[in-house]
Amino acid sequence: MKKTYVLDTNVLLHDPQALFRFQDNDLWVPITVVEEIDHFKKDLSETGKELEKNELTKELGKALEKTDYVGTNGRVEFYGPKQKYAHGMKYGKGYVTGTVFQWLNAKQGAI
Repeated sequence: MKKTYVLDTNVLLHDPQALFRFQDNDLWVPITVVEEIDHFKKDLSETGKELEKNELTKELGKALEKTDYVGTNGRVEFYGPKQKYAHGMKYGKGYVTGTVFQWLNAKQGAI
């Protein structure tokens, strides 16, 4: 049975290879997590140095580059690595500009 997992920043900081441990399931990594990992990568701490050594940030970047999803609210797509806003979410006409999901009383709703 296929399951859906959403990875948090702490999971990837603890085990950067967790990204590759969900082969037959759907895996979601929120953009906030990608931004936090990128922030830690630039840090001079041990955590930052370890992230710089492993392939996690490269794999996350590749996944973002492949993302091109069109839904009822618009399109989700990211800039490539050599563009001005590398791996930033594209915005403008036809693109999703601010969908946030929140769990309230055990029900998911869009804000």
